[in-house]
Amino acid sequence: MYARISHGSTPGQPPREVMFEWGILMNIPWPRLRKATVPTILAVLLALIVAAPGTSRAAAGSTKSGVDADPSQPVTCPCTLWAPTDQPSSGPDPDEVATELGVKFQADRDGYITGVRFWKDAANTGTHTGTLWSAAGARLATATFTGESESGWQQVNFAQGVAITAGTTYVASYQAPNGRYNADQGGLTTAHVRGPLTAPASETAGGNGVYLYGAGFPDSTWNDTNYWVDPVFNTTDTRGPAPAVIEISPRPGETSVPVGTNLTATFDREVQPSTIHWVIMYGEGSYPPGTTTYNAATRTTTFDPTDNLPFGGYSYSVELIGVKSLDGTVMPTVSWQFTTAAGPPIT
Repeated sequence: MYARISHGSTPGQPPREVMFEWGILMNIPWPRLRKATVPTILAVLLALIVAAPGTSRAAAGSTKSGVDADPSQPVTCPCTLWAPTDQPSSGPDPDEVATELGVKFQADRDGYITGVRFWKDAANTGTHTGTLWSAAGARLATATFTGESESGWQQVNFAQGVAITAGTTYVASYQAPNGRYNADQGGLTTAHVRGPLTAPASETAGGNGVYLYGAGFPDSTWNDTNYWVDPVFNTTDTRGPAPAVIEISPRPGETSVPVGTNLTATFDREVQPSTIHWVIMYGEGSYPPGTTTYNAATRTTTFDPTDNLPFGGYSYSVELIGVKSLDGTVMPTVSWQFTTAAGPPIT
């Protein structure tokens, strides 16, 4: 037998309830306890109710949302657990503590996780990161979300897809630095299946819908809560190799470089112009201003200093950082040095 304890909620929402084994309550020697002890015990029990994400009033009245897809129906990858039209049934949780929120999942075939999605409420602010973990807590990939919309589904792609094995459990998570995440209690009480992906039922997965206050591997659970996190699955790694620089001017180690020289680099494939970042240093960390351009036809980027580089045999350190191919693969940082001419040319 069980005893049910209810406590208040916001108007229009059902009371929150917790089930206890009646035998446990009966074994407590109530007559021997002082009157002040009973309220204390009840206060502790109620404190446990509100000690985890998704237990605030905003989430308390939520129910399981989304519809399990028929796995026999074909789904064109990239594949996700949740359809673009799926969304939370509750508003943002009032919790404003930095929290890592995730979901355990499996795929029915070998493939690659190429990114992470999460549902964002307008109140869920700050810089978000997405991470793929092994079931044991090993970080397999992470990336920072950019260009987010005010609300709705947000997606970040990893620099390279991570190979996963059929039937193996992984965790996809995102960091909500200011809280205010969406949390639907009971959303993972039963398994959620869509195409090749499954979020196993909380009971069979050792808890699903996972969280961690702060940053790190989310391994705590509460009430089968769906925090609306989603892995992006592909049957092949859709990303090509990282770009590479095949020609540089001035050349690495070159000396007596004319002060009016522009810096150029040519890539072996097309890149995203907005991701080209030149870092040029000389002297005590000085950074000459200039303009960066990109010619897609020749795959060449040019840095044109605003003023001529100074004479005097200065040694320059150059880096190209953050350059991405058209499919988002990041090029490792390329660095080299050159030295300007020692004095004005003799005429």
